[in-house]
Amino acid sequence: MDEKTADVKAVIDYSSQLMPGAACSAMNDKYAVAENNVVTISFSGWAKSNAGNDMVIATIPNALRPNVSNLFFTAFDHTLKKALGCRISGNSIVANNLSAGNAFWVAVTYVKK
Repeated sequence: MDEKTADVKAVIDYSSQLMPGAACSAMNDKYAVAENNVVTISFSGWAKSNAGNDMVIATIPNALRPNVSNLFFTAFDHTLKKALGCRISGNSIVANNLSAGNAFWVAVTYVKK
């Protein structure tokens, strides 16, 4: 192995382990990967009829759990065409003010240290 390939790390795909949360009726375009401590998660979905404040829309694999609590980021509500506040708390992606039946998209990249 030469110097150029010695530092190459494998990207591990966790997409099949990214699961819909209690407030998510369907999840599409799932993507959850990690390279060393850098994690990227993205997906789209639809909110269930019981959606509202602080609803779990996804459960992430333990291996991707950040070492900080309440990692905030912004997602997008396709139906209302506006930002949707989200955060990671433990192994859950939690949406704030999610409207029932609305389509949404979520993406986050973070360093898991």
